[in-house]
Amino acid sequence: MVEDRVQARDLLNLTIAFDHDVVDGAPAARFITRLVELIEGGTGLEEGSLESPAPFSVRE
Repeated sequence: MVEDRVQARDLLNLTIAFDHDVVDGAPAARFITRLVELIEGGTGLEEGSLESPAPFSVRE
């Protein structure tokens, strides 16, 4: 927070591991893409906000 505003920072180190016997690469990549969107957007950081983010979609 800078002057009561969320500002993007340069780097967040995050390691994500998937068991490829359980999860295929494409759904894992979609999950990571959505996770990045939520993190970069500051989802859930609004004061007093009780709204949930859009759920991850499961595709067959």
